[in-house]
Amino acid sequence: KYGYDKVNFFYPPTSLNLTITGKRYFGKVFPVEYISSPIIPFVIERGNQEQPIICLVSSEPFSADGIEHLLSCTRDLVADISKNLLFVFSHYNKLNAKEDLDRLRLSLDREISIEIDSYNADFRG
Repeated sequence: KYGYDKVNFFYPPTSLNLTITGKRYFGKVFPVEYISSPIIPFVIERGNQEQPIICLVSSEPFSADGIEHLLSCTRDLVADISKNLLFVFSHYNKLNAKEDLDRLRLSLDREISIEIDSYNADFRG
């Protein structure tokens, strides 16, 4: 959808990369810390000097509680990088989640853009 060259793994700030002068928070190398993680974060670059999209892909199905927890962690982690967030779940049905998402969007800052999708062809998996 976005092109291979625009999608990179997200490298969260740690003591290992805070001292580097040309700090980069993304790259093509898969971080070993993510091997057993149920959530893999990506950075999707966009042209025209727009903020990148921070994408979190989860192996767990969508739930209202789960998205709230992910959102609170993500906002703290990437607040200085981007306000464009994309969450991708294994099982997500747009119609069933509409009320939960509307409630969540009302509680957020208007500058934060949230998109939610599924990586399966349809919501049945």
